[in-house]
Amino acid sequence: MDISYLRTIWRVILKNKAFTAINVLGLALGMFSAIIILLWINYESGFDKFHENYSQLFHVVNNWGNDKDNCCPGALAAYVKDEFPEVKNASTYSVDSHIKLSFGQEKNWFAGGMADSSFFQMFSYPFIQGNEINPFPEPNSVVITSETAGILFGDANPSGKLITMEYEDMVLDLSVAGVIEDIPENSSLKFDFLVSSAMAPPGYFAWTNNWPDVFIQLEENSSVSELSKQIKNLAKQHDKEAINTFELKAFKEEHLYSNNGGGLIVYMRIFGLIAVVILCIACFNYMNLSTAQMSDRQLEVGIKKANGFSASLLRKQYMLEVSITSLLSFMIALMGIRMFLPLVNNILNKNIAFELNPWVIGVLLAIMLITTVLSGLYPAFYLASINPMAALKNLTMSGSRKQATLRQVLVISQFTFSIALIACLIGLYKQLDYIKDKELGFDSGGIVIVPLQGKANSGTDLIRELLSKNPEITEVSASAFHPVMQEGETSFVDWKESTGNENVSTKFNYVDYEYLETFGLKLEEGRFFQREFADDHSINFVVNEKLAESMGLKNPVGKQMALFGDYYGTIIGVIKNFHNEPLYNDIYGYTLMLGNKFNYLSVKISARNVAKTIDFIEETLKGIEPSFLFSYQFLEEEIASKYYREKLIGKLAIMSAVLSIIISFLGLFGLVLFTIKRHSKEIGIRKVNGANTMDILLNLNVRFLKWLLLSFVLACPLSYFAIRQWLMDFAFKTTISWWIFLSAGTMVFVLSVLIVSAQSWRYARQNPVDAIRYE
Repeated sequence: MDISYLRTIWRVILKNKAFTAINVLGLALGMFSAIIILLWINYESGFDKFHENYSQLFHVVNNWGNDKDNCCPGALAAYVKDEFPEVKNASTYSVDSHIKLSFGQEKNWFAGGMADSSFFQMFSYPFIQGNEINPFPEPNSVVITSETAGILFGDANPSGKLITMEYEDMVLDLSVAGVIEDIPENSSLKFDFLVSSAMAPPGYFAWTNNWPDVFIQLEENSSVSELSKQIKNLAKQHDKEAINTFELKAFKEEHLYSNNGGGLIVYMRIFGLIAVVILCIACFNYMNLSTAQMSDRQLEVGIKKANGFSASLLRKQYMLEVSITSLLSFMIALMGIRMFLPLVNNILNKNIAFELNPWVIGVLLAIMLITTVLSGLYPAFYLASINPMAALKNLTMSGSRKQATLRQVLVISQFTFSIALIACLIGLYKQLDYIKDKELGFDSGGIVIVPLQGKANSGTDLIRELLSKNPEITEVSASAFHPVMQEGETSFVDWKESTGNENVSTKFNYVDYEYLETFGLKLEEGRFFQREFADDHSINFVVNEKLAESMGLKNPVGKQMALFGDYYGTIIGVIKNFHNEPLYNDIYGYTLMLGNKFNYLSVKISARNVAKTIDFIEETLKGIEPSFLFSYQFLEEEIASKYYREKLIGKLAIMSAVLSIIISFLGLFGLVLFTIKRHSKEIGIRKVNGANTMDILLNLNVRFLKWLLLSFVLACPLSYFAIRQWLMDFAFKTTISWWIFLSAGTMVFVLSVLIVSAQSWRYARQNPVDAIRYE
């Protein structure tokens, strides 16, 4: 092709500025949407790939039948390393997010824990000081990140220096043996420091206690399925009463797959499909407007064919025209990515980068190619098939009815997806509102959670006395865990009436006398712990309804039970079930025991003078323990954080829905504009014959709104199925109400009426003589 073809394309673009602008903007928005979603998918799927042994790493999953978790016996790591030659390395790993470290006057909260010496040989965390072969040369050695070193030591060399760790009732001096580079953002395992598991208490390595995570590195070409079979019943081999089994989960699935099914991978697939569909919507717009304008290009095609142009040459010319439009849209989309990616990152609370690695380049080229082919293939073939004689005689194109049908199908498809996406978005936020408003079985409003340390762990009676002097503080309680932070669980539940065939496990918590009242828990039977009963400290339990039901106890108060295989105690009370887990999960069995050392203080405050009340709590705790490192979180915020993934998906869904609607309405705007221009003579004749403006508006609206009605009918079952499938992940969920679909349809209907009417009004008001004369 010579330069004349480019001139022709340029003239076509200039002749139809409005349609060209709509086409370019629509394609650009479609590409922008697809690229943003695919960059997010690339970001999420890139987790943990920096580890050199990425493909040989596996996480041991503890299977309890109805539930799976990552807590395993610490003894499992050494056992599989010694007994199975295909296991190259194995390590325990246990991290808590709230541990106090101090050096001199510097102190702060850090996330840290324990791991075996082989941990740093398995996972690629480069050492700045020390080495991965012998990271813990002494039992009290600690490896810290560069950021932790900066906080505690500034610019000084931390090697060999002693830092103090305070955790629960432990105070330990640790010697800095290594400094590693800061943990990458795309790491599933995040910590500020690790100490040797040699410092762990004996229960850490007991087969009867499930505490740390266990990771395994296999030799290359080892059979994962075979090893998984071999380790399955190891718990039962070492403890006859064990009811759990083990299985292996590939570490490359750590970030994307949940132990109990589903996970982020489900949403990545959904939004990958949404990216493709949004891109298709943009391409449909292009096809719609291109086929609609074909009658205006009949003469051009007739002349070219009469002058010897072949059909293949016409197709190539038209595809070149589409390619130029797509390239222009692609460049605008990339500019939009550069401009708006920081805003998207801020909305999603992510750090997605636009880096041109091979995967991203391949995806961008694929988007460009798909857009060009999908947008231009049908119009190019149809334009090249025009009969030259009919075109030169300006006869109506034989395929115009087929074109109209195709346009209707494409418009219906666009709006079906847009309405369905809006309905799904409404359904998602209805579930989030349900979660927010759901009665959890305990009071969370106004409760401040404060981590305890030092003397404050066991001095809670004095703390309660001092805090109660403030009139803004209504309740004070201390416990090992707060209601939605549940780390204690055991499968060793026994009771006198047990047949020995039941598989019962319970979560547990050590609490004080005020726990019931502070959190507003409801007592169904018996009593709660009371100071006048001296034996409450050693042998009494309060259980929830679920645990009593699991044990088959119809009248549990007074019955004997035991935890951890220890001595029997008495059930003194039964509390009403409450949700101590996210609403994905069913209610678990729960056991409360009276404690004397606690990890968390729960303070219920009024809504007045919140800042001053928080300051008072801090001053009180520091008065008891001068080195107290104060931090706090509202319990409601902690509950909300459990649904971070749903909120992230909700934000992505809003962005996708808005862009989908904009693209769809751009196409509708273009079609309305084209249709009105093509029917301006008809409008003029109708006005001459007495039609008023409202009649004309109604006639033009009906042409388009009947398509939207069919789109609504198709979108309802599609969105209903999608919402129902998503809600299946929740044990407790909202209902799928009829108004979800009506709201989505009404929103699109109203916007469509406004767009059609706004364009129609101008033509319906013009002088009919002008319309007839120029037609």
